[in-house]
Amino acid sequence: MARPDIPIPETPQPPYPLLFANTTVIPGFGRGSSEIGIPTANVPITSFSQLDDIPETGVYFGYVKIHKSKNYANGNVDVKADDDKTNVDCVEGKDKDKGEGGKQDKKQERKLVDRIDGKSQVELTYSGLLSSSNGDFDVLPMVLSIGWNPFFKNKQKACELHVMHKFEGPFYGADLSFIVLGYIRPELDYVSLELLIQDINLDIEIALKYLSTEEYGKFKSLLDDLEKTESS
Repeated sequence: MARPDIPIPETPQPPYPLLFANTTVIPGFGRGSSEIGIPTANVPITSFSQLDDIPETGVYFGYVKIHKSKNYANGNVDVKADDDKTNVDCVEGKDKDKGEGGKQDKKQERKLVDRIDGKSQVELTYSGLLSSSNGDFDVLPMVLSIGWNPFFKNKQKACELHVMHKFEGPFYGADLSFIVLGYIRPELDYVSLELLIQDINLDIEIALKYLSTEEYGKFKSLLDDLEKTESS
């Protein structure tokens, strides 16, 4: 199926903007980083009833904000995938902590969570490896894929965000909020991985083009306002 040329309006039209507040980053398959070179943050489909307002599967664009989390320090939150079958293993590790007297070791429980296919695990670092000075907690542009990813023949629906930003480190288990401002295209199947990557890069180019305009850029404030309201 050829990629359709879908016009994007100069300003968001109903049902957009759609705001999705406070969900958790869960492990995916790991293909975004390892096979495609375009990492994604997966969030559970079941965490939002508003996803019913999104008219169809496909690729969307908007903004995302990672929230600073206390979970990295106390390790008190388990992360579950949509099917609620994700296993969480706890192992003892060491973390470096800077105090007034310099660096000192402290023991900290590490949590390892199964990926969707159960073939490997990732460590829950929450937002502990991210940095404000690197802009990791800013409101950032993103493209969002909702569906079954026909090229990889997924058996369950997934919601994956690619954030156009180079983060300091992984953030599995972190909390985030995002806003969807428009629709780019439907899900497509591809005859090669190269053509899939080519289309994803075009999605990113289109998203950045519209998010750079005043009519779309002004919606960044909704995510900043959300965090200010919750912290007050």
